[in-house]
Amino acid sequence: MNTGLYIHLPFCKQKCRYCDFASFAGLEKKIDSYLEALAKEAKQVPTKNFQTLYVGGGTPSLLSADQLATLCRIIVQPFGWISNFSESTLEANPESLTPQKIAVLKECGFNRLSLGLQSFNDTELKTIGRVHNAVTFLKAYQAARQGGFNNINVDLIAGLPGQTLDSFLHSLSQVISLSPEHLSVYGLQVEENTPLFESGF
Repeated sequence: MNTGLYIHLPFCKQKCRYCDFASFAGLEKKIDSYLEALAKEAKQVPTKNFQTLYVGGGTPSLLSADQLATLCRIIVQPFGWISNFSESTLEANPESLTPQKIAVLKECGFNRLSLGLQSFNDTELKTIGRVHNAVTFLKAYQAARQGGFNNINVDLIAGLPGQTLDSFLHSLSQVISLSPEHLSVYGLQVEENTPLFESGF
């Protein structure tokens, strides 16, 4: 059985209104301390025979280029070169993914990016508390392509507040036209204690 390594980075610029994951906004000053703790924990993991790597969150792309390079070193020391994983993915949000960060990730050996678009409709994005808009996503997607990533996943959510079948199909067709290697479509789940739940949606 293949075994995957998951690393969680719980930092966000702004927490989405539907999110009930372990993620926190406004704690960027704690990232360096978190990375130090992560390095200590990585050394204690008993098995090193992982086939895949997934760095999620939160928003891993919120880290600076230097912090991403530190993260890469933390992974390499106990687990070997990132390029040794058959698939190594980092989650990214469009507004925080820059050409410099893309270059660091590519140099470190990451071979897949997962971009959190969620919708091509700017009104829908604003309603759920996303920071980016459609134009920002397109710029990030093209930057990832130009930066050498030929394995990209794009996330969409169905059932957003105010979303119609036509607007969802528009988002879907726009993503398909970009020809990502993978498309993930999630049905919206409204969890208790989230702003979306409290709003009565």
